Amino acid sequence: MDPIHAKLIRFFEKKNKGKILDAGAGDGKLSTALSELGFTVSACDIDRDLFQGKTSFKKADLNKGIPYPDNHFDYVLLTEVIEHLENPNHIIRECSRVIKSGGIFITTTPNVANIFSRLKFLITGELFCFSKTERHSKHGHINPIPYWEIEDIMEKNNFKLLNIESNNYLAIPGSGASGFLKKTISNMAYVFMYPLLNPKNKEILKGDNLIFFAQKVR
Repeated sequence: MDPIHAKLIRFFEKKNKGKILDAGAGDGKLSTALSELGFTVSACDIDRDLFQGKTSFKKADLNKGIPYPDNHFDYVLLTEVIEHLENPNHIIRECSRVIKSGGIFITTTPNVANIFSRLKFLITGELFCFSKTERHSKHGHINPIPYWEIEDIMEKNNFKLLNIESNNYLAIPGSGASGFLKKTISNMAYVFMYPLLNPKNKEILKGDNLIFFAQKVR
């Protein structure tokens, strides 16, 4: 199972049942798993043919909006989606619109502020998970969004950030000597540059993906 999905399933195993929106649901595996836990799950995505889940589904271009009414969901998930969209302000505003007061919003995205990404940008001018190949692939990563920008947008849209977590720590893609070299250099840089780096928490500096947990406060 995808490690982000596994972490979210563990989170929801401890939560009260309610209505979940899986926005940008992809193949629907996460939607199905949450439905099997007893939640009422609605899924939407731009690609109907990709979705193989066992929940309700609506075709939706999230660049335009979320096709559900105001104050409808107890939980909204935006899992590895925001980096594919043109306007992060718009999609988080839409998530705030469809979630109930007190509801939980969770979004995840590649961490462009980790030590490997910083080194890659210094040397190549490109960020982790935003190479030319990734930017030009179908539904590619087009919008690198750092942790502080997500925090700011949430705050402007009635969300209180509860926590930032990660799923992997410098589990950098790559096999053989290349992958080993990337990880070794990144870990060495972390040790020697730590006093100069900001912020200093492990999630921001070493997490491959960031998972933001927030609550709608009004």
